[in-house]
Amino acid sequence: MPGSTPAKKLIADRALEYLDSLSQESQGDLSLQRELAVAYERVGLVQGHYLQDSLGDTSGSLVSYQKALKIRGQIGEKSSDWNDRLALAQAYRLVANQQWALGDYTGAVKSITGAVAISEALKNAHPKDLKILKELSFDYEVAGQVQSLTYAGGLGNPANVEESFRKAVAVDEVLLMIDPDDLSIQHGYANDLLHVGGTLEGKDIKAALECYTKELEIEEKLHQRSADDRYARGIAVAYNHIAIVYDKMGDSPRSLENYAQSLEIYQELIRVDPKNTLFRQGAAIAYANTATGLGMTGRQAQSLDYMEKSLEIMRALVASAPGNKQELGYLGVIVATSGANFMQLGEPESALKEFDESRAIYEALHKADPSETAAAINAAACKEKMGEAAGRTGKPQLAEEYF
Repeated sequence: MPGSTPAKKLIADRALEYLDSLSQESQGDLSLQRELAVAYERVGLVQGHYLQDSLGDTSGSLVSYQKALKIRGQIGEKSSDWNDRLALAQAYRLVANQQWALGDYTGAVKSITGAVAISEALKNAHPKDLKILKELSFDYEVAGQVQSLTYAGGLGNPANVEESFRKAVAVDEVLLMIDPDDLSIQHGYANDLLHVGGTLEGKDIKAALECYTKELEIEEKLHQRSADDRYARGIAVAYNHIAIVYDKMGDSPRSLENYAQSLEIYQELIRVDPKNTLFRQGAAIAYANTATGLGMTGRQAQSLDYMEKSLEIMRALVASAPGNKQELGYLGVIVATSGANFMQLGEPESALKEFDESRAIYEALHKADPSETAAAINAAACKEKMGEAAGRTGKPQLAEEYF
C-alpha cells in the first residue's frame, strides 16, 4: 500500500521483539525455525533492504538477515529438502546485498558466491523449476552489482560484471519461455537489461540505448497492468538511463527531456509515500540530473533550485543511515555534480566549496576502507576540479597546490 511506511516501522519494531524472544525456543523444531527465518527476512526487507521500499535502516536490516541466514544454515544441516537449500541461497543473497550497501565488499563477494553456488547446483538438478530459476537470476544480478563496485579494489573485474548480468538475462529468457505472463519475471528481465546496458555504455552506446529503450517498454506495459509502484519506479529508472545516453551523445535537449520525465515520476512517488527511502534516493538523483540539464540550457534559477532540493534530500538520507556507504557515496557524487553545475553557471567560488566537500566525503570513504580505491580516485578527481575552480577565480598558486 502506498504511504504505508510508518505502519511498516511500527509492525517491524514489535515483530523484532517477539522474534528475538521466540528464537530461543526454536532449537530442533524445523517447522518453527523455517517460520522464524521467513519472519526475520520480512522484517529485514522493511527495515532497510538497499534496493527495495524500506525504512532506511540498512544496518538493522543486515542484522535481521544475518539472523535468518544463521537459522537457514541450521535447517540445512538437518533437512534433505531442496527447498531449504534454495532458501539458504536467498538468505546468502540478502546478506550480500546489505554488506555491499554498508561497504563490506569482501563479505558481499563471499556471501553472493555462496548463493550462486547453491542456486547453480539446484538448477542443474531441477532445470525447469521456476522458483530455482528466479533465485538464480536474482543471484547473478546481485553478483554483477557487487562486482561492479568491487573490481576497482582488486576483488573482481569488468568482464565478470558483464558476464554475471548476461547470465541473469539468459535465465530470465528461459523463465519467460516457461511463464511469459508472470509480471515479476518481466520486471526482473527489464531490470537485468538495464544492468547489461550499463556495461555497454563505454563501448557500444547505441546498444546500451537499445537495452534501456526495451527496458522502458516493458516497465510501461507492466505499469498499465498493475499499480505496484515497482513498475512506476522502473519507468523512472529507464528514463534516467536513456537521458544519460543522450547526454553522452551530445543531445542536451533530449537528455533534459528524459531527466525531467524521470523526475516527474519520482515526485509523484514521494508525494504518495514521503518516507520511502528508495524513492527519496531516486528523487535526489533525478533532481540533480535535471538541474544539470537545466543549467546546460541556460535556465540558471531553476537549475540552482533543483540542485538544492537534491542535496537536501540526500543529506537527510545520509543523516538517517550514517553506516550506509552507498548513500554516502551518492551524496559525494551529487555534491560534485553541484560543483560542476556551478562551474557551468560561471560561479567558480561556489564550485570550489562543493568540490572540497565531495573530496572530504570520498577521502572518508577511502579511510574507512583503504581497499576501496574508487573513492581515492574520486577524491583525486575532486582535487583536480578544485584546481580548475581556483584557476578561474584568479588564484594560480592555490590551483597549483590542488593539482
